[in-house]
Amino acid sequence: MPATARGWPAQVMRPSGRRFPLQPHFGVNRIAYWAPSSGTTINAIGMPWTGVGTASTPGLATTNLSTSMRRWRMTSAATVDGAAEERLAGWVCWRGNAEGLAASPLQAGR
Repeated sequence: MPATARGWPAQVMRPSGRRFPLQPHFGVNRIAYWAPSSGTTINAIGMPWTGVGTASTPGLATTNLSTSMRRWRMTSAATVDGAAEERLAGWVCWRGNAEGLAASPLQAGR
């Protein structure tokens, strides 16, 4: 991918010799993610997070692949039929309900 006159997109060369562009700014592409922080905190960027139960972020360890990755766990209450879940707390995308929004991908490309 050739760079523009200003030098964007910035590129990095992999050990294989192939270049790939870096993403210059998350805000342009509407990036959204959830990431474990510490204790019971889950960071939400771009999409609101809500949960039922107790979130915990286990410490990192070298025991195996699972314990070496950042993660979180949701624990339900210790009662019968206790629930533990996580979900979006709002809309992430909205196509609207205007005429023509349900067109097929082939029609959208014309």
